[in-house]
Parts: sequence; structure tokens; C-alpha cells
Amino acid sequence: VHGVNVAEEFENWLAADAAAREMRPVALYIAQETCQSWTNAHEMELAGLGRGEFTMGAAAADAAARPEEKSRREGCLTRSFWMGRHPVTNAQWAAVMQSPTPVTLKGHMADRMPVANLTWGQAVDFCARLTALERDAGVLPPGYAYRLPTEAEWEYACRAEGAAPRDGARAKIGSVQANG
Repeated sequence: VHGVNVAEEFENWLAADAAAREMRPVALYIAQETCQSWTNAHEMELAGLGRGEFTMGAAAADAAARPEEKSRREGCLTRSFWMGRHPVTNAQWAAVMQSPTPVTLKGHMADRMPVANLTWGQAVDFCARLTALERDAGVLPPGYAYRLPTEAEWEYACRAEGAAPRDGARAKIGSVQANG
């Protein structure tokens, strides 16, 4: 926010609001105003994405696009949001859900691999459980929740402020590994 000292406003809010004084200060409040990245209590790195306008869909001449993707329209996100920089790992899934992942992997990298073979319902359950755990720990404020991104949020994040037909600069999107 231009012309506003976010850290000072945060401190003033903590001092003035009785409910805020009961919460542990977290980087989330400052991240909300500045769209900075932050890492949650479960070691998941989230990228801050500011609100904005963009063109959704693929161009008619885009040979790699499926027919249903070729309906171009203007998208407008009126709120900033955070999105995970990396896929949820098997270790993160097991810690949050208190159960093994749907796919049993073996080897030294298994815990660091993305969790796979989830249903939409399982992904929603993970978000709900993560929200509850972080609220109970006092690190997620009232009104905040983990959830799956909308189609518009996903496309906006993947474009990384670009107009390329597929995605934006990979360094802005997340992992720059070959399979990122």
C-alpha cells in the first residue's frame, strides 16, 4: 500500500483491538497489505498475489489449447490472495491429516514428493483440517481459511502478470525445477 506504513498500522491495530491482543502476531497481517510471501506454521510457502485484471482463456490460434479453453474473457480479481508456491508434499499431507498419503512411496525423497491421487473432496478436507489446526494454534486470524483456488485465481497465478499463452515467468510462479 503506497504511503502507508503497514507495520505501524499493524502495531496500532494490535494495541487498539482487544481481540487482536489475544492473538499472536504473525507475518500474515503484514503480508496481506504488501502481498509478500510468507511461510505458514506447517512450513508451506505461500506467494502473495495482488488483485488485478487479466485476460482468461486461450487465443483462437493457440494450437496447444483445448476447444473449451478458447473462450477469451476479461477476468478481474478484486481481492489479493495467497497461493502455495509448491505442491503439498507427502510429509505435509501426513502431518496435517494424521494419516498416510493415498500413494505409498518408498525411498529417500518420498516425503518431499507431491501428494498424488487425491479426490477433490480429499483436497477440500485437507484445506479444512489445515485451517482448523492453524486457528487452534492461534496463527490464523478469524475470517481466514485455506481453500482451493478458483479457476480465475489459478489462471491469474500461472500467468504471473504476463500475457503469454501458457504461463508467466516460472521464477514468479514457483519451483524452477524441471518438474515444477
